[in-house]
Amino acid sequence: MTAALGYTAIGIVFYAAFVALMLRGAGDRVRVGLRSGACVAAAFPLALLVQGASQHWLKRGGGSPLLLSALCAAIGLAASRLRVLTPVYVLAALTVAVIAVDVAITGPIQAASVLGYSLQTTGRFYGMANASFSVFAASLLLLAAAAAGRSPSRVRATAATAVLAVGLAFLAAPWLANDIGGTLTMVPVTLACAWGFFNRQITPRVVVVGALIGVGVIAGLTAVEAAIGEGTHLGRAAQSNSSLVNTVWHRVEVNVGLLVHQPWGFLCILLAGGGLVALAVQRRWTDYLPPRSPLRIVAISALVVSLLGFAVNDSGPVVIVLCLVVLAPMIALTALHGPAGTPGAAPTRR
Repeated sequence: MTAALGYTAIGIVFYAAFVALMLRGAGDRVRVGLRSGACVAAAFPLALLVQGASQHWLKRGGGSPLLLSALCAAIGLAASRLRVLTPVYVLAALTVAVIAVDVAITGPIQAASVLGYSLQTTGRFYGMANASFSVFAASLLLLAAAAAGRSPSRVRATAATAVLAVGLAFLAAPWLANDIGGTLTMVPVTLACAWGFFNRQITPRVVVVGALIGVGVIAGLTAVEAAIGEGTHLGRAAQSNSSLVNTVWHRVEVNVGLLVHQPWGFLCILLAGGGLVALAVQRRWTDYLPPRSPLRIVAISALVVSLLGFAVNDSGPVVIVLCLVVLAPMIALTALHGPAGTPGAAPTRR
């Protein structure tokens, strides 16, 4: 976890400098540097997976901060050659693909990386780890934004919805991710995103209906797994009320305990909650993330995922942090490239 904490500290310094320089009116040369920095930051999740693969198959480099830094720099600088928001989209696609393939083959890469620490510290040794879910879900949302485009037609809105639906099915499948907390989080988020992609207004009623549908989906999966006797943690919990209650209580106890022993977790919650209020209620950043635009929908959804994921899982604020790790570079590149990611505003290399 040393590398992750180091990244967090460096990230805070970088984004603080980013905001300060942008407020002072950064020139083209500075913008190029900021763009490269944002791309390097965006490469962190993929670099963790590559490092995990090195540890699993080559038996070396798993705990090396130098290797992780080199991977972030190499991947990020290569991605920075792409235009506008393409770097974060490409990195998100690669991250989702690697996690999906890895989980499908029993997850050796995530287990050998920081993302799989929860698999090593709990009694569950299969499926998708909570940290992996956080990165997977946030990256999946970026893929949906890429599919939707700046002003989605009905076809592109359908494609974006399909991306989220496939990811949701992967999370729910007992033989794949088998992530019930992730499924419970992503069902209402997927429904709300789809509603927004088709240019429908997201009202409190829509949110409530989405949450109820999410509970209904989990109840249905629980009933099916309990009936056919699947050996999943959901199926086992459904066979005993005490097991289900213990599972819920364990999540509450662990999250509260982590917040007590890691006060910085409250800062993460404030950052995610404050960002959500600023985007959803106060209509901030309308020039860069216009109301009802796919980018704004995805930004709000990623913050919702971070908070819901924190509530329904038992890994504490790390779920929030990793969602912000994926989301922050997208917002940074959006700010660098002008209102709504206008290509003409892109900084040029000299």
